[in-house]
Amino acid sequence: MKKSFVILRAITACLAGVAFTFKSCHWPGGTVMMFCAAVLIAVVAIMGAIEYPKIRRIGKGVSIFSALTVIVCTFGFVFWMMYWPGGAILRILGFGIMLPISAIWSALSHTKHNK
Repeated sequence: MKKSFVILRAITACLAGVAFTFKSCHWPGGTVMMFCAAVLIAVVAIMGAIEYPKIRRIGKGVSIFSALTVIVCTFGFVFWMMYWPGGAILRILGFGIMLPISAIWSALSHTKHNK
């Protein structure tokens, strides 16, 4: 599972980079690749939310909530790149959730390490 997860993350990162290049250069196929990359990022985020609590011993709820935040931010970015309605709202919602969660997560990790 771990090796396949690393391979899937690498493929997703490569696909997202190529999709962004195709979309920004207005080459054919950029829209489809961008949407496929967003779906793969969502899959990787959910898989990471399932596996990460086992590795780092954090709450499963925090991990799943963080994964959902990444998914909302990703689809907000994709909607914004494709000029679809709702992209700005998804980005604002995603980053508005991401900042407090990262602050809480950082505070929790510092209190665990200081004990």
